[in-house]
Amino acid sequence: MQRIWRRFNGLVTTVWCACAMFAAPLAVAVMTTGAAARHDDEPTNEATAVERVTTPPLTVTTTVVPDALPKFSPYKAKQGEHTNADELLAALETAGDSLQTLTADLKYFRRLNELEGGETQIRTGMLLFRSRPGRPAVPEGTSESESQPPSSPAPRREFQIDFTRLEIDGRARDDVQTFIFDGEWLIERYPEQKEIHRRQVVAAGQVVDPLSIGEGPFPIPIGQKRERILSRFDAYLVDPADGWASTEPGKPGAKPNWLDQTYQLLLVPRRGTDEARQYRLVRLWYIKGDLLPRMVRAEEANDSITEVLLMNLKPNAPLPAGAFDTRLPPGWNERVDNFRPQSGR
Repeated sequence: MQRIWRRFNGLVTTVWCACAMFAAPLAVAVMTTGAAARHDDEPTNEATAVERVTTPPLTVTTTVVPDALPKFSPYKAKQGEHTNADELLAALETAGDSLQTLTADLKYFRRLNELEGGETQIRTGMLLFRSRPGRPAVPEGTSESESQPPSSPAPRREFQIDFTRLEIDGRARDDVQTFIFDGEWLIERYPEQKEIHRRQVVAAGQVVDPLSIGEGPFPIPIGQKRERILSRFDAYLVDPADGWASTEPGKPGAKPNWLDQTYQLLLVPRRGTDEARQYRLVRLWYIKGDLLPRMVRAEEANDSITEVLLMNLKPNAPLPAGAFDTRLPPGWNERVDNFRPQSGR
């Protein structure tokens, strides 16, 4: 499944390791929506506008081994708090059971590595999430007729990300883009070009958690299984301020007030996993009270860094009017790419 999403590294590839871990807690809310956007003084023709969103970055495959684990400060738990990563993962596994919807303001930061130009991108917008009853999951490579459905269908997790503002190396401008994943299709909406691009990224009948770390484009762990995490990562409960370093220009090391009210889960990919080829490490911050995801920071194997911060979180609140609307507006163009099976992982 990872290979399917990697095709969209230049679109929505790492919006956080945070909605999946709450559902793997919402997956690492790192969304690598690292679209290389043009500057204001570049040509404004349609081809250029689309290019800035869809051109994928260079891919550098560097495997990081667990021996490279950085020194860290373990968490000093107070009475009644989780004392280690295993306890926290067990709690996160069920923390999202009652979560039907979630809305949050979103700030996405990405610093590209030197091979990709070293530029800094900051996008702001909103995240919408909803979980609905779904059909029984069908394992990849298995037809519905061959599969024995589970006793209870897997929930259908969907997300929408509305970006409204883009800043590149300190130069800001309005830049409206919308990404919607409905469980089977990834829909990209570009109002400036009046264009919708639909990509079928999951075969019909299969169920994929788009928030799961390493599976979807938007890792924000909400409800991810403890065993699944530990099969791919070594996990550590560390001090909330451990490794903190604001990557925003002009704000080196600035610590927000909310930091002390969170748990930090440090994930280091296990040797030989796909995650080891993608990440050096992933840091996830969860709010202590309800274990909702607050922030994710992913240090990638190619030296790029992605951060996603969720603010003003509202669980189980009504979704805005028009949320998850994938209809084609009058006068817009539409491009459709049907599902293409991937060979291997």
